[in-house]
Amino acid sequence: MQTLEDAHIAVIGLGYVGLPLAVEFAKRYPVIGFDASERRIAELASGHDRTLEVLEAAGSKWNFLRSRPGLVGGHCIGIDPYYLDHKAQEIVFHPEMILAGRRECGVYAVAAPEINAYDAVIVAVAHRQFIAMGIDRVREFCKPGAILFDVKCIFPQDKVDGRL
Repeated sequence: MQTLEDAHIAVIGLGYVGLPLAVEFAKRYPVIGFDASERRIAELASGHDRTLEVLEAAGSKWNFLRSRPGLVGGHCIGIDPYYLDHKAQEIVFHPEMILAGRRECGVYAVAAPEINAYDAVIVAVAHRQFIAMGIDRVREFCKPGAILFDVKCIFPQDKVDGRL
C-alpha cells in the first residue's frame, strides 16, 4: 500500500457487524465483502436481503429512501433498482444509471476473497467456518504488510494486528 487512499479492504462476514462496517469503509475505500454462506452472497449480489441488514445499512446514507408497500394502494410502491437491473439485463439491456449506482457503494459480495490482495482484512464475525479456516488461511488474503483486525477475538492476540 503506497498511501492510505490506495487501501483495498476485505470484510469477512456480512452480517449485523460486517455489512454496516463494509458500507462505512466503502465510502472512502474499495471494499469486498466475504461471507461463508453462498446463499447470503447470492442474496446480497441480487439486491435481496431476507434479514433487512442491507436496508438498515443503506438507511445510513443521506439520500436513501426507505420504501415499503403500505396497507392500501400499490401505485406508490417504489421499484427495487436491483430487480429493475436484473430484469433489464434479462432482455440484454444494460441500464448504466442503475449499474453506476450499484458500483458507487463499493462493497462487492464475493464467495471467496483473492489471495494476497488486500491492505486490510477485518474479521467481523465469529462463525465456525471462519474459525475453522484458521489464522494462516485468513492471512493469505493480506498483502505483505497488511493489517488484520479481529473484531470478534476469534484468533490469538499475538497473531493479529488489532482486536477489540
